[in-house]
Amino acid sequence: MASGAHQLGPTGRNPAAALAAREWYAVVGTQAMRFPVTAPFAAEPVPLEGFSVDDPASLRFTHDGNVCTWTEPKVLYESRGYVQAKGGERIRMRALDDGIGAVIGPYPAGEDA
Repeated sequence: MASGAHQLGPTGRNPAAALAAREWYAVVGTQAMRFPVTAPFAAEPVPLEGFSVDDPASLRFTHDGNVCTWTEPKVLYESRGYVQAKGGERIRMRALDDGIGAVIGPYPAGEDA
C-alpha cells in the first residue's frame, strides 16, 4: 500500500491467484478460466483444466494451483461448495456453502505460511 504500486487482475469476476504456479484465475461468463500472472494480461484466457468446475460463483486456489475450492449456484439462492486436487475427484464440502471453509495449503514442512 505504501509503495503505491498495484496490479490489475484479469478480466472476469471473482479473481484468484496461484503465485507459485504463476497463474491467475477468474470466472468469465459461466466458465473458470486461467491467465498468466504476468501483466498486462494480454494473453487470451484458456479454460481451466484438471478441475470439475461447473458454472462457478466463487474460486479459491492454493498458492501452487494444485487445489481449488469453489461454489456453484443452486436453486432458490442456495449454493454448493466443492474442493478438488488437480486431476482428482471433486468432493462436496458443505462448509463452503456458507463461505466458512477454504483450503490454504499444502506447504512444505518448515516453510512459513
